[in-house]
Amino acid sequence: MKQLAKSLLVAVLIAPAVGNAQSLLTFDGQPTQQQAPSLDYTFIPNGHGGLIWNNFGVLNGAIRPAGEGYHAGVVSPNNVAFNFNGDPASIAVASGVFDLNSAYMVLALNLDTPLTIRVQGLVASTVLYDNSYTVFRTAPTLINFNYVGVDRVTFVSSPNQQFAMDNLVVTVPEPSTIGLLTASVAC
Repeated sequence: MKQLAKSLLVAVLIAPAVGNAQSLLTFDGQPTQQQAPSLDYTFIPNGHGGLIWNNFGVLNGAIRPAGEGYHAGVVSPNNVAFNFNGDPASIAVASGVFDLNSAYMVLALNLDTPLTIRVQGLVASTVLYDNSYTVFRTAPTLINFNYVGVDRVTFVSSPNQQFAMDNLVVTVPEPSTIGLLTASVAC
C-alpha cells in the first residue's frame, strides 16, 4: 500500500497542471523603483504569479525610447519583464509542476540583428522541452510554448543580450490543490 501511495504521489507531482487556474502575468502591477532618469526597474519578487523568479526584472517600457525593444515589447501597459544583463534567467515552482503556455517576447536593446532565445522546460534535471525562438527589436513575437508539466523553465539568449517579455501565460497549481492531492494520497 505504501508503494502505491508513493507512486500516486509521484504521478500527481509530475502530472500537467490540469484544472488549475491559468494566469496572465502582465507585470503591470509590479512596482518599479526610479534608478535614474527614464530608468525605472526592480527585480520581480518570488511568489509573483505563484512562481520563483531568477534573474528577472521588471521595468516601465512605456517610458523607454521608442526605438528600443523595451518600448516595442509593451503589450499591456506599461511594464515588461527582462533578463538582467542578458544573463540566463528562469522561472520555477516551489513544489509540483506548472505549464508554460505563451508569452510575447522581443529583443530589448537597439540592435538590428535578431536574438535567439533558447527555452528549456525541465522536471528535476530532466529536460522535457528544448526549443529556440528568434525575436526582433521592432515588435513583440507571440510564442506559444505549450510546455506542460514542468517545474523549471530556463531562458538563455544568444548573443548574450537582454530580452523583454510581456503577457506571460502560465498555469500554476493552486497551493490548496497540491495540499489536497498530497493529503488524499497519503491516506
